[in-house]
Amino acid sequence: MTHSRPVVTRTSQLMPRDLLMGLVMVAAGIAWLSWLFEPTVEAEPPTRREELRELKLRRRALLDSLSSLRAYGFDAAASDDEQALKALDRKILTLQLKRGSKGGEPVHS
Repeated sequence: MTHSRPVVTRTSQLMPRDLLMGLVMVAAGIAWLSWLFEPTVEAEPPTRREELRELKLRRRALLDSLSSLRAYGFDAAASDDEQALKALDRKILTLQLKRGSKGGEPVHS
């Protein structure tokens, strides 16, 4: 009977090359992902004046929607817009009070 010895690979000879190839593959993957997803530049938050203007425009659109719904007899649907209008009015009032406390700009624009 002959006994065969198990084949042992010499991992110490393969490890540096495999490590180098692994690092190269990681670097290539990162480079590819950075090219694939271009970074987005975040826009500056709107100033209080711009935010107030946008809220007033949205309020005007809600008022138009409310009057249109009521003119055609959709009072049940108008109640949702009334709630949204109340919330929007609170935001506008809060923003106007914040602007008035700074002292730099007039409260109403």
